[in-house]
Parts: sequence; C-alpha cells; structure tokens
Amino acid sequence: LPNMINPKRRLLNTAFPLSLLLPSITMAATDHSADGPFSKLDQAHPTDAPGKIEVLEFLWYGCPHCAKVEPYVEAWKKALPADVVFRREHIVWESRPDTVAHARLFATLKAMNLLDIHQQAVFDAVHKERVDFKKEATLADWVGRRGIDRAAFESTYKSFGVQTLFMRMKKLTATYRIEGVPTFFINGKYTTEPHRAGGEQQVLAVMDKLIAQERALIKK
Repeated sequence: LPNMINPKRRLLNTAFPLSLLLPSITMAATDHSADGPFSKLDQAHPTDAPGKIEVLEFLWYGCPHCAKVEPYVEAWKKALPADVVFRREHIVWESRPDTVAHARLFATLKAMNLLDIHQQAVFDAVHKERVDFKKEATLADWVGRRGIDRAAFESTYKSFGVQTLFMRMKKLTATYRIEGVPTFFINGKYTTEPHRAGGEQQVLAVMDKLIAQERALIKK
C-alpha cells in the first residue's frame, strides 16, 4: 500500500502497480499469463451506465504515466461509439497529501463542468510548471490564470457536493484496490494498464478488443 512504501519507491508504484509484484486476490488472468495485457475480475463491479459498455479510468494528476497516456485517451474517447461510456475517477491515497489535493481539484472542476476543458492544463501545471496544488494561494493563482471565476471556484471547492464527490473517489479507490495508475476497467469486468498492454496506444487497442467482446455478448 502507498503508506507502507518508502519515498524512493513511491514513483515506481505509479509505473509498476503492486499487482505485478504481489498477485491480487481479486484478479484472475484471462489472457495467456498472469502478466498478460488484461485481467478479468473474479467479481464484476457495478457500472454507472446500465445498458452501455462502460470504460473507467483511475488516474492521479501527479502520475507521469497518467500524463503521458492522457492525450491518447482524450483522442480515443472522442471517437467512441454511442454504446460506450467513458468516465474518469481520481484516486485518493490519504497517505499522499498531493493525491488528496489533486482529487479535490478534480472534483471541483467536475462539479463545475470544466473538467474536459482544463484536464490537460492540470497535468501540464503539475509536470511542466511544477505547480504545488496543496497550497491554496497557488491553487487560487492558477485558477485565475486559467480564466476560471475565482469566487465560483472557491465556493464549489468548499461545497458539500465536492466533498461528496471526494468521498466517493476515496471509496472507489479502496473498493477497486487501486495501487497503481493509470488503471482502466472495462464494463466492470476487466482491467488493464499501459505497461501491461505494451504502451499507451496498445492499451487502447486492448480496450477496443474488450469493448467488442462485451458488445458481442450483449447482442447474444
């Protein structure tokens, strides 16, 4: 778990989830080996889109691998067919204060319907500009520079709605046992990551394959 890992190894976890080192009891391989490009969950998770094929991404703004895959995912999701729904959730590891700060920013932008507009800018701020979103003054300055209404942002940031979204993300992080990011779940049944699939573009191909598989099952 994140709070049991020394600081020198924390970055490694974002690139190589602990499931590669300690096999998860919730997953069983459905490909050629336990290290194949995807796994099937022993027990499926419910989805938020009944009647649709859901793709769920868990991410962390501080993860360089999430930042690297983001442009590919953004282009990919724009071309998804009508029977597929894509959604993102930010992880919350309370032992890492930056994940808490980033999750609250994510929740606020989501509540304001600004997530798609500013998602890439947040990644750029963290990885290129080294913006520390744990500092409220720094966050407020970034919000202003992005042209977001500061008063509206501050009110939303402190709202019950954002707190509810934050707590939901915290619960989902625990429920799905997220120990490394980015991690994708397809229709609550399958999970994959770029490093398992062979890269950023390859993971999209794996997800397309699983989506097609789910579509075929639905038609039956």
